[in-house]
Amino acid sequence: MLENINEQVMVIKNDNEQINVFINDYKQFIIAYCNKSLNRYIDIKNDDEYSIALMAFYESIKGYDISKGSFFSYAQRVIKFRLIDHYRKNKSLLNEKFIEEDEDNKDKFFLNKAIENYENQDISYLRKIEIENLIGELSKYNITFKELIKASPKWKSTRKRYNEIINYIIKNGDIIEEISLNNKIPIAKIEENTNIPRKTIERSRKYIISVLIILLGDYQYIREYINLEV
Repeated sequence: MLENINEQVMVIKNDNEQINVFINDYKQFIIAYCNKSLNRYIDIKNDDEYSIALMAFYESIKGYDISKGSFFSYAQRVIKFRLIDHYRKNKSLLNEKFIEEDEDNKDKFFLNKAIENYENQDISYLRKIEIENLIGELSKYNITFKELIKASPKWKSTRKRYNEIINYIIKNGDIIEEISLNNKIPIAKIEENTNIPRKTIERSRKYIISVLIILLGDYQYIREYINLEV
């Protein structure tokens, strides 16, 4: 399997045999997202929603372009709106788990409460998918997941310094763009504007880039572990 799922989808999107293998590999992802969206466990043998989600996942693969960002986030959006269409066409299926249709805010069909009640097993699976995607993105900066873990600050004082750098970068879009274009941190500029020693910034490079990828990307479950307090 390619480390970067996004690239894998681009490779297989015109090969139906490989698409079928990919769908089979990620059936649990489809089931988990259906459970989350519907706030209940689906019956894969009897529920129309599962068939709709499978077709939506297939549609996501065929229609995916890497410029659309994370494949799994894209697939979630497609599945969500195909389920919305299903319920809009079959209003009698709506129950107390869904609120009244609102043309200005379709997302209201999927209550925040569904996320809060989402089962730990499903969350763990989606977190695993995010980690696989993160590994692919980190490789663009020549960072491995093991290096990220090793580079994570162990001391509160070190974490505070690293967070000062991250908060500064987040507030300056030009630096984010520079990092994205050059795959490296503009150390001199950050040192000049934060008064943080150059050596500290150099040591923090892998950690800071990794945190920025998580904060600015589609990593809603991994993001829970990021604390930017200084």
